[in-house]
Amino acid sequence: VEVKTEPWAGQIVVLPEHETSTSSQANNSDDDRETTDADESDMPTPRGPRSLQAVLSNLSAISNLSVPSETDDESDSKSSVNLELPFAGPTVLTTDTEAQAEYFGRRKLLLVNGTHTTLAFLTLIKELEEVKSIDKMELPGNFDLLDYEHADAAQKQMVWAWLVARCYIVMTEFPMDVIKGAHNTDSEAKALRCLLDY
Repeated sequence: VEVKTEPWAGQIVVLPEHETSTSSQANNSDDDRETTDADESDMPTPRGPRSLQAVLSNLSAISNLSVPSETDDESDSKSSVNLELPFAGPTVLTTDTEAQAEYFGRRKLLLVNGTHTTLAFLTLIKELEEVKSIDKMELPGNFDLLDYEHADAAQKQMVWAWLVARCYIVMTEFPMDVIKGAHNTDSEAKALRCLLDY
């Protein structure tokens, strides 16, 4: 399935600050591992799926970063530089809790990736209808991915039905307080409308 590049209309989710106690527990558990003859201090230590979150949570500490002053002649004096996040705008979402960040991640996976999967299968069905036999179908093929704008009424209904089903899955996987908090509303109806509109 050939996918053309589209203007990016996604979102960047900035995770909440990671708790220090969790980081120190992770560091302590690493000390219990067996060591090898190689100097492990030179090798990166795999940390699992939370490592990216730990890295991103440290972005809030950047504002306290001290760098050498350009006017210093090899002295130890430093000046404080206040740095901002390198991205901003309406597509950048900040979260108050880890549960909200997980909600945004799951929402993206099910709604965006899932919708592309639906479109891919509908594309294959459309191509199969044109050749009339799967034996005559070139697989893997170089097909133009069906998009919602060019879909017929039945295809649009199918895409919408799968989207609503995926929204329902997301809604059942997270407490309503998490969904309302993620969308900064006290209204359940508004939170669910935000989920559907995504």
